[in-house]
Amino acid sequence: MQTFTRVVSRSFAFLLVGTLTACGAIPPDREGTAPPGPQYSPEGYERGGEDMSGPYEVVPNWPQPIGLPGLTFGRTASVYAESPDRVFVLQSAMLPVRTPSNPPPLIYYLPWRSAVTAEGQVSTHIVTTYDRNGKLKEAWTQWDDLFRLPHRIRTNPYDPERPIWVVDNSANSVFKFSNDGSELLMRIGELQEGDDETHFHGPNDIAFLPNGDFFVVESHHRLTKWSAAGTLLLEKKMIGLEPGRFGNLHSVDVDARQRVYVADWGRAAGETQQQGMQAGLDRGRLQIFDADLNYLDEWPHMLRVGSVRISTDQRFLYGTDDTYNKLLQYDLATGRLLSSWGTYGARPGNLVGPHDLSVDTEGNLYVPEIYGGRVQKFRPRDGAPAARIVSRLYKEHLE
Repeated sequence: MQTFTRVVSRSFAFLLVGTLTACGAIPPDREGTAPPGPQYSPEGYERGGEDMSGPYEVVPNWPQPIGLPGLTFGRTASVYAESPDRVFVLQSAMLPVRTPSNPPPLIYYLPWRSAVTAEGQVSTHIVTTYDRNGKLKEAWTQWDDLFRLPHRIRTNPYDPERPIWVVDNSANSVFKFSNDGSELLMRIGELQEGDDETHFHGPNDIAFLPNGDFFVVESHHRLTKWSAAGTLLLEKKMIGLEPGRFGNLHSVDVDARQRVYVADWGRAAGETQQQGMQAGLDRGRLQIFDADLNYLDEWPHMLRVGSVRISTDQRFLYGTDDTYNKLLQYDLATGRLLSSWGTYGARPGNLVGPHDLSVDTEGNLYVPEIYGGRVQKFRPRDGAPAARIVSRLYKEHLE
């Protein structure tokens, strides 16, 4: 990941030249209201406005404070909207409620700390759920000690029991829980990193096949396929920038034809992971493999995509870029960029480090932020063009 300073300086520079419309964040303990956005009409926008949050408006005060005095949300990595009244949120830790002293001019629209590196982190309330009004419903605090740097929360959409899976980058583990969180059903991996049939090295994401098999991507150059029982079936771990090779895998999804889409941040042979991340953002790309991990195709210049999700109708692939603070929409058949939106800043409706996305059955969009330290709920604006709204995601909900 880029340092917070680099993220801020780059994103702010993009704002100045008017080329970045990304989403920025404000810590939940800081007050603020979303600026009024433009209203859509058959002819387009009304006069004025800057398309701050694209076709959406932020839902204020979602989620509500969870009742821990002196603490607020920390690095928030992932979200899964099982239903409008049960939205899973995955974070690394809570942060102390603080405000900057003597803030410099204009600080009101810039975040003043990074949730990734902030001091005073408290490892509690890692997995929580919320209802449509943002009220806390569940806190799986019995499992807090398992986690180190949780990165993704998902369900297996083909399993009628709807288990909840958590992928933890620094615990080097993939966890499978019962849907209600009462049981840990499976753990693959150990705290010690590795790259064999019982170890991971920086796992980041998971995606499933109809028979229960699943794919896991790792920061340290490995794409693996596992059986439903947790047995390693296939692996691919060739470092490089050539087609079919990779170095820092961040997200994975599978389409209806069982093609595997992998977000690769790029790393040349002979480089460490850190050297690869510092070498340049233009290495980022999305690679496509078949279910046997054979290379098929790639989409270049996808920079720092932290999450990829495919639409139910198989028309679109959506992504989040946590460095340039954008939500992205691509044509699934051609890989062409169709639209993007977001504005870096510190007001509700902006984002800093959007890292995942989920859509509930009512069309509300949820976006967590690793640097901003929160999750936001967005609803489509009245009259927003349907083509720009994030559509239902493939197999995210029961059909």
